Amino acid sequence: MSHYTTLGVSKNATTDEIRKKYKKLALQHHPDKGGDKLKFAQISEAYEILSDPDKRKNFDNPQMSFMNIFNQGPIKRNNVSYTINIDLEHVHRGLDKTIRIILQKTCFECSEKCKRCGGTGTINIHRQMGPMIIMQSCQCDICKGCKIVPSTSGDCRLCKGKKDEEKLITLNIKPGVKNGERMVYTGMGEQPKIQGELAGDLHIVFKISTHPIFERNGLDLKYKQKVTFRESVIGKDISIPHFDGPIKLNTRKFGILNPSITYTLPKKGLCGQGSLSVSFDIEYPTDPLTETQLASLAKVL
Repeated sequence: MSHYTTLGVSKNATTDEIRKKYKKLALQHHPDKGGDKLKFAQISEAYEILSDPDKRKNFDNPQMSFMNIFNQGPIKRNNVSYTINIDLEHVHRGLDKTIRIILQKTCFECSEKCKRCGGTGTINIHRQMGPMIIMQSCQCDICKGCKIVPSTSGDCRLCKGKKDEEKLITLNIKPGVKNGERMVYTGMGEQPKIQGELAGDLHIVFKISTHPIFERNGLDLKYKQKVTFRESVIGKDISIPHFDGPIKLNTRKFGILNPSITYTLPKKGLCGQGSLSVSFDIEYPTDPLTETQLASLAKVL
């Protein structure tokens, strides 16, 4: 009989629906209430399988579970992420940076079997569920499922009591690095806790800091310059503080400036490849122009 049939739920039932149905049936068929012991055991077994996502998945896909017995390779420990903040100038030029990491290693030469769990990695605890007390298996709180604990004697011929290893990693960050881009160092993540496990990887993730002047779009840069209405007509000498040195230009080369137009300077973006887009924030006069000002403006136009 299917576990779903035992609990009277569909294969699409949620965990909450399964739990509620189990509690109802358990109260109904509990031996202390005069229920059938075999029926109660079937209900408990069905709940144990269907309430655990991994066990339920294996129950729903028995063929996959069978194949995993033969295809399962060594267990790999968790990957570790390390975020590095870099500014836009380093994106432009590139950067060599050295970081220090500590690998928390387990010496299998001197480690001892965990006394708390007896080397099984799990312990049994009793939980109260309504009128019932059930026994559940969970990860050992001392060895964290590793089955062994490091020896504190310090006289191991292999590690001599020193379990951790310090590593210096030099990062060669290329120009043009993107936000969220990462470097992966194999085996530099979480270290094996049990013999036969594989070490996880170290992921170096780059976070590009916001620049106070430029806005980035790929290898292109955007820059905004404030000018007065008069300067937008007659031109103005401006200096843009670029990473390779100030870019000096007179806005007269663009004609009368239009605030809705972006003016492009090729090869002035990042890494000498992108473009620099310049837009102008024009401050228009708030008071009406005098006749003299209008006449002067008419001469210019």
